[in-house]
Amino acid sequence: RKNIIVQKEASLKKKEESEKILNSAIQHASDAIIIINSDGEIRSWNKGSKMIFGYKKEEMIGQKIDRLFSTDQLANFFKQKSGFYNLELKSRHKNTKTITIAGTLTTILNDAKNSVFYLLIARDITHQIQFQDELALKYQKIQEAYVKFGLIRRQMDYIFEILDLLDSSYGKKSIADYIVSSLIMLTKTDACVLRLYNKEKNTL
Repeated sequence: RKNIIVQKEASLKKKEESEKILNSAIQHASDAIIIINSDGEIRSWNKGSKMIFGYKKEEMIGQKIDRLFSTDQLANFFKQKSGFYNLELKSRHKNTKTITIAGTLTTILNDAKNSVFYLLIARDITHQIQFQDELALKYQKIQEAYVKFGLIRRQMDYIFEILDLLDSSYGKKSIADYIVSSLIMLTKTDACVLRLYNKEKNTL
């Protein structure tokens, strides 16, 4: 009987040590790990949450989660018992700036399968989103530059071709027709008239 008591005490101590390690890991995680009750009140707030949202633990315990997120974003979350994965939400930082977070929201159920708490695990992706937007903008500018460069290149090609024609045996009419066609293509106009200057008579 004494051995059984000793074994139970050892098992209980081992369980307590495991819980301490788990709790310490949660509290010191760089990701935000927040536990919310069914009324939307924050019950647990770790150091990662403070790093991401700016609020200390004592500022957030007992506060409503809509202090961080708009009611519209969270309206459907607490109605369902299934988890939400790959969430991307806008949130309010303590400094009033808007940040973007990505994460998961899962439910913690009791034996009766009733939703008791919600577990939110999130990370800040604000800089990642900004980088992606900047990258997309730079890519767009590069594309525009290539288009512009291509237009300039085509314009130069037309000029060189006209100069080649002037040195060739083509008649004035052929050269004039080519110039008119080129100008219509480059300027995207519907029509173009080319008038020749007569130096002797000083007329067009």
